[in-house]
Amino acid sequence: MEKQTMLAAVFAATGDAQQVIEPQQVPVPKPAKGEVLVRIEASPVQPADLMFIGGRYRIKPQFPQVAGLEGCGVVVACGEGVDVPTG
Repeated sequence: MEKQTMLAAVFAATGDAQQVIEPQQVPVPKPAKGEVLVRIEASPVQPADLMFIGGRYRIKPQFPQVAGLEGCGVVVACGEGVDVPTG
């Protein structure tokens, strides 16, 4: 049986990461056309992440926003038109 939710670091407003990030269970997304779903195995916290959470990065958050701009992991599902092996 597939997992229905996953744990994510979510923020609903910009600010200091220690003040605005909350761990939340969120629905596991389904990959859309041209996308893959990756189960994250490792994700560093970069200065860009802190700038994004603080609202000072070139990409602006869309609330509620899951934190994290970079990571590595395993492809677990593919959307339509994607020819990437899972695993």
